[in-house]
Amino acid sequence: MTPTAVPTRPEDVPAALASGAIRRDRTAEPEPADLAALAVLTGSVDVDTPAGRAGSARQVRALARVDASAAQLVAAHHAARALAGPELAGGGHPATWYTHTAVPRHPAVRGTWRADGLLLSGTAPVPPGRGRDRLVVEAVTPADGRPVVAVVDAAAVRSGAAAFGQRWAAPATADLDGVLVPVDRTRPGAADRTWRAYDETLHAALDLGVLDGFLTAARDFLLHHARPWHESGTDTASRDPHAIAVFGHAYAQRQALDRLVAAAIHALDPAAGTPPTAAWPTADSTARPDTAAEPGPPRAAVLARWYAHHRIGQVVSAVIGVLGASGTAGRFALDRYWRDFRTHALRQPPYWTLADLDRPGDAGPAEGVDR
Repeated sequence: MTPTAVPTRPEDVPAALASGAIRRDRTAEPEPADLAALAVLTGSVDVDTPAGRAGSARQVRALARVDASAAQLVAAHHAARALAGPELAGGGHPATWYTHTAVPRHPAVRGTWRADGLLLSGTAPVPPGRGRDRLVVEAVTPADGRPVVAVVDAAAVRSGAAAFGQRWAAPATADLDGVLVPVDRTRPGAADRTWRAYDETLHAALDLGVLDGFLTAARDFLLHHARPWHESGTDTASRDPHAIAVFGHAYAQRQALDRLVAAAIHALDPAAGTPPTAAWPTADSTARPDTAAEPGPPRAAVLARWYAHHRIGQVVSAVIGVLGASGTAGRFALDRYWRDFRTHALRQPPYWTLADLDRPGDAGPAEGVDR
């Protein structure tokens, strides 16, 4: 992409970034125009509103179809902006990039109040990738055990190298020892259930976008480049019975995840029309909407994230097994979809498990449960 090709409409950004996705994956170097295009996305939604959060999740899915690394950057920005809230980040320039430290059940970062602000101490992991103008941190004050959210200038934080791309970006840790945050850049409170549901939905949308992009690229390779198995009895790979079965299973899995993610996105903005049909069966077989009043973890987000986490890797591996190693070479690079998903799954696993659905309150991860 050249500077003159920067799109002005958010819906045009994925197509504009598509041609450079393989290059960015291999070099870990986005062009300035690439980041300018992403800023068009981040500046187009208001994540402090339900409609904006739902729209941002759809953005992340569309972008992940062509570049999961760019989608990761945008998803982390949206989640961090929402965690900061309008009082700490409202009115910021669209080109100001936000990210956030990991938000566990028990924050590892401590904050001590002083006359001139909040003095932080401790370390916390941060999402991989560039885009760290502002770092949103959740800390706890040892004096009273109360949580506090702080927005820190990334330049004041020592952290790992800010590479770009799931292939190159090693897990980074922010060293917050001695970082002083002015009082007007802090707010009381913690990441609540609504924010966690939003963050998990962004991750599920990213995973679904990766699967969308992979199946599109894999189908093209199957139709135009793959060769049939010599004992299949067919003259084209697209007529191979085993290939047809594997792709059919893959599309069925994608359809199931599509409905789960649609339900999770709808739960972010329940006022936006009729909920998807992928609701939850009850004893009387009626739909059970996921609402903020429902106790415990949000069902829609939990199920969408769990299904994506446990199914996509298997689907991608099975399809690549049918297409053969040639699909991972040169201009095809089908392996990047598998790597992008696995990197995302390993570094940012689901916050909740299925076992948490039966636990009251804003439960954290259940102990001893397979994630």
